[in-house]
Order: sequence, then C-alpha cells, then structure tokens
Amino acid sequence: MEPHAEDRLPGDDGHPGCQGWRGEVRAVRRGLAAGRPDLGPPGLHAADEGRLAPDRRRLRGRDLPRHLPALRQARALAGASVVAALLAVAAAAPARAADLEAGSRKSEPCKACHGADGNASIPGTPSVAGQPVYFTHWQLIKFRDGRRKDPQMTPFGANLTDADMADLAAFYAAQRPTPRPAATDPSKVAAGRELAQQHHCVSCHRPGLVGHEQIPRLAGQDLAYLVKILRGFKAQTAGDLDGTMTTAVQPLSEADIENLAHYMASLPPAQPR
Repeated sequence: MEPHAEDRLPGDDGHPGCQGWRGEVRAVRRGLAAGRPDLGPPGLHAADEGRLAPDRRRLRGRDLPRHLPALRQARALAGASVVAALLAVAAAAPARAADLEAGSRKSEPCKACHGADGNASIPGTPSVAGQPVYFTHWQLIKFRDGRRKDPQMTPFGANLTDADMADLAAFYAAQRPTPRPAATDPSKVAAGRELAQQHHCVSCHRPGLVGHEQIPRLAGQDLAYLVKILRGFKAQTAGDLDGTMTTAVQPLSEADIENLAHYMASLPPAQPR
C-alpha cells in the first residue's frame, strides 16, 4: 500500500482497452467498495485513479539518489557500531572508575617502546598518547585474547586484568600527542589526501583523522607503522575484529598504501574531540 494517500490523484490503475478477467476483478472490487449488490459489467476506473501525478515522485523515495552514498558509509560503520556497543557494555560492567595514577604506574613496562607519555620515537612503533579510551582498551583486550598478535604486546597483554586495561587506556588517552618525525613526500601526501576522500576515511576516523571511541587516531602517527598496519589489513593478517578495515583496504594497491600513510603521517596529531 502506498504511504501518504493524500498525495495521490483520484483516478485509476487500469489502462484503456484492458479486457477479460482483470476487468471483471476490478468491477467486483469497485462494487464491493461501494456496497452495491449489482456489480454491473466489468469496466475501468477513471483515468489516473490510484496513480501519482506525473510531476510528483514517490514520497518515500524522492531523496533516494542522495541517500546512496550515505547508505554505503552506513554499511562501513555498521560493524564498528557493534564493537562500540560491546565496549560500552564491557566498560559499564565493572562499576569502577579508571585510575589515571594507577595507569601511570602500570605503564612503566610500556615506556621502553611507547615512550614515557605514550609518544613513541622508535620507527614502526605506534604512539598511543591521545588515542581514544575505547580504542586502546579494545586493543589490549585483543592482545590478551590472542585476536591480535605481536612479539612484544602478546606476552604483555596476556597477564592484564580488566582493571589494568581500563587504567592504561585512560592514562594514555589523557596524554597529549606530539608529532612524529617523518620525511613525508609532498606528492604522496597529495595523492593520499585524494584517496582518503575517495574512500571516505573521515566517516569512521572523523575529520582530521583524530579518531573517536573505538576508532583510532591516524593523524600524525608513525609513518612506518601506518604502512605496516595497512599492509596487514591488505594481507588479512591484522587483528580486525569486524572486518571493516580488511574490507576497506582490499582495493588499495601498494602505491595507494604508501600514499595514504604519507598523508596520515603528515596531519597534525590531536586528541579526539
């Protein structure tokens, strides 16, 4: 049944010249609606009955062409929304606020690679300062559960408690990110900017690629690390829980990965808003 019946013309769905059983059915239908015992001969409704005016479009579909890009972005966000919901439940389960001071103490083993305040200086090692709380918490869960593997992080994460992960995530989220030194190529930065727009990176990573909730900050991240993680998604070896990034990276060539990494590394790092 068509919605918004008031937007329809008072006319017909039949066509002149229609004969046979269809006409009889229409006659019966008309007669029953009018409450007449004598239904009369089969006939047709007045022209245009039940039809929309030619200059009007289906109300619920008038904006469909404009909705298609949004639909594509929504599909990319669907998996990420599920992860966010799971993290929200996990974070709410223990009625305990994260302890920043405890997180600072517990970060002592992390400093050798990630720096005193989460701003790493070792090429290939990501900075965790200013990363969203949910993102860091979720990565630690994956290291503990074995869904994400790393020679250094897997042994460290194996012994973390839920409280440890909450404290560490809160501590690093509170740290101010600083730019990583990187020799970015201006031509690759320009090409990467176009690729980021083409693939709607801001749909998940937010304008400026600063991240949000379980979505990481990419802006100002280590260049070598960005190349490494994008290659991992391409090879389907990265710890991608819902497959969003693995799917997104498949169309990228090696040159695309390099260009995107140069663009992301060139952006000023900022904490999520």
